[in-house]
Amino acid sequence: MDVTKYKAILFDHDGTIVDSEQVHYELWLSLIGTFANQFTEEMYANNCVGVPTESNIEYLFSCFALQESPESLLDRKRQATKRFLETSYFPLLEGVKDFMQFLHIKNRRMAVVSGSERFAVLRSVSGNKLEHFIELVATGDQVENNKPEPDVYNKALFDMQLDKSECLAIEDTFSGVSAARAAGIDCIAIPNPHTLSHDFSAATLKLNNIVQLHELFERAL
Repeated sequence: MDVTKYKAILFDHDGTIVDSEQVHYELWLSLIGTFANQFTEEMYANNCVGVPTESNIEYLFSCFALQESPESLLDRKRQATKRFLETSYFPLLEGVKDFMQFLHIKNRRMAVVSGSERFAVLRSVSGNKLEHFIELVATGDQVENNKPEPDVYNKALFDMQLDKSECLAIEDTFSGVSAARAAGIDCIAIPNPHTLSHDFSAATLKLNNIVQLHELFERAL
């Protein structure tokens, strides 16, 4: 794979650059009361990772007789996430900052293109001190259709004034890979522990971790 042609690297957020999925799972458990012991980690991984919060809620209501409205649960999830982020932030996955520093030295542009809500992604960028590397944050709440639709990637291309052929997306879920490929962007899939069972056949390349990705670029640039 020739990575020298890419002018910009577009990173997904949850599970790609930050370790957030376990926190989100535990927040859901805290919100669904007596059904928490029935909502397994496997159910979460197979049905809730890489898709919008609203889709998580649809899935939870399809599984459990929750005694509140979807709107109420959505609001409580947002508030729970905000409370967590008031005093903490999602930590970077191993090798992410080193890779971003390398890309910066090599004059590659970087963005975070996420299906998550903007406040959560901005907190990760500021908390992990990535402002020096990340020129754009594009999120699912800024577009009409979230991942797996290509809207958020199309927004990033437009805002950065780049052609799809000049960009490489890094994703960790089937939904994310689908969004990038639907936008016509090459995509490297790096599964996290929650997404090992996802279908990554549409990805341009599949790697095990960010460290491998860094090594790929280092050999080429």
